[in-house]
Amino acid sequence: MEGLRNTEGGFFTAAATPDVGRRAVTGERPRAALRSFAALTDGATRWTELFRLGDWEKLLTVLKEEGARELIEQTRLAETADGACRAFPRGKRHDDASALHVEL
Repeated sequence: MEGLRNTEGGFFTAAATPDVGRRAVTGERPRAALRSFAALTDGATRWTELFRLGDWEKLLTVLKEEGARELIEQTRLAETADGACRAFPRGKRHDDASALHVEL
């Protein structure tokens, strides 16, 4: 995993190299076009990106209907079920996970 950190074709972490923040995906939408938004750490995005428990639309549905605590609990259960990190290879068994969902 370490060989992939902050390299093209790998993944980028600002904790290791703060200037990778320039790679952040950003965008703008008129306020009238938004109904809600979410902010998630990479530990919370494991739900869809790593464990494939659902797509992004389903992730947002879980946040809206069941809350951030449930999303993170489901992620923790998936991490624990693959404690050796073999079915879903990753650098560490658990990652910090935070999620915020705001309805406008």
